[in-house]
Amino acid sequence: MGLTTTPLTEQVIARIRACVADPAHAAALATLLFTGTYRG
Repeated sequence: MGLTTTPLTEQVIARIRACVADPAHAAALATLLFTGTYRG
């Protein structure tokens, strides 16, 4: 995990599951948070 990534805790996973209806989008968001590879 890098210095700027978000810790992927059970609480973060629960919030992603509660707010994102599509499992593929939830997985993509979790991957983005864990790896910190956003290029916006």
